[in-house]
Amino acid sequence: HLFAGTVYNGNHSKDLIFPSTPPPLPRRVIILEEDLEIATDFFDYMAATAPLLDVDASLLAVSAFNDNGKFVGNASRMLRSDFFPGLGWMMTRRLWIQELESKWPTGWWDDWLREPDQRKHRKIIRPEVRT
Repeated sequence: HLFAGTVYNGNHSKDLIFPSTPPPLPRRVIILEEDLEIATDFFDYMAATAPLLDVDASLLAVSAFNDNGKFVGNASRMLRSDFFPGLGWMMTRRLWIQELESKWPTGWWDDWLREPDQRKHRKIIRPEVRT
């Protein structure tokens, strides 16, 4: 089974994202791929952008990864994107409980989140520079 790990991770990640054992649950959760090396300012970036998810209903998530990124003059510039890059990202508990938990897939959750039924025209904040 070439992709068995993906299915296992999909099933297992649902319980890890927001466990079924109640309080206290976080207001937001950060999802990291297991082989991802994060930048030294990753958690600072997430802390700085977290309030955007609370006040802007047009956002699906905040990502720290940019598939098309490059090193640029303004490393603090963030962009709104239609593409969900996966890897290192953050979502709200509200999004999880109200929309995603009941239909979370057993595998390929990153591709699933890119589908219009999940994204619902919402944007993803991402850095201009690749981290």
